[in-house]
Amino acid sequence: MGLFLCFLFIIISHASACNPCIKLTKASYFSKRSPLSLSYFSYAHGACDYGPIATNFYGELLAAGSPSLFNHAFGCGACFQIRCKDPVLCSGNAVQVVLTDLHHNKTADLVLSSGAFKAMAKNGKSQQLLKVGIVDVEYSRIPCEYKNHNLSVLVRGFSKRPSYLAITPVYQGGLAEITEIQIQKVNSSKWTSMKKKLGALWGVNIRQHDGPLSFKFTVTVYGSNVTFKAENVLPVHWENGGVYDTGLNLAKVGFKSCPPCTLMY
Repeated sequence: MGLFLCFLFIIISHASACNPCIKLTKASYFSKRSPLSLSYFSYAHGACDYGPIATNFYGELLAAGSPSLFNHAFGCGACFQIRCKDPVLCSGNAVQVVLTDLHHNKTADLVLSSGAFKAMAKNGKSQQLLKVGIVDVEYSRIPCEYKNHNLSVLVRGFSKRPSYLAITPVYQGGLAEITEIQIQKVNSSKWTSMKKKLGALWGVNIRQHDGPLSFKFTVTVYGSNVTFKAENVLPVHWENGGVYDTGLNLAKVGFKSCPPCTLMY
């Protein structure tokens, strides 16, 4: 086990950013088509319960995380860069994936969709890589980047206007994890906390919040909390299944500090 400092890399804006610790582990894959299977919900949803919108993130480049990476679903939507270490079958190019599920494979931190697993292979070697089934990899947490999307709110199908609102944050961006969400009726001074449900789902009784709704998102990165306010996110007549832009871009959140890293063998 050796210590080293996280290295810096340049993002599109040319600002310096911290790339969290690189770890060595093994990666496997699910044989079911993405989104990932073996979840608490169904083959279609994954434990984060994103549903079909998951393939809008990074296509079918999805991953299930170990319990520590899943982190009681606060890790849902986190992005990772993975590089296969097999010199015969793998290209050595990094593949970026987004976490949408939980797994309990004790030999691997990440279990990939078959599409993500094959993306690590050399040209013409993808089927051979699938037959191997598990490979040595290095991976690190990276900022999620959604160039055409701000943080958005997906209104879930079982919401019941005007009594109950269930949402899932999508296109989160950056390195931070959303740890608290509050809503407020526009022109009101009262903020109401939403409750964290299973997966990336949040819910709240909204009988007293029947107007346009504003949101506060508290995010945590490296142990520090930051709160962002988004005004007039949901209109009066919001619709189930609708995706509403908050106007917040969290892509650079978490870039200011770089804690020491431990390289895990």
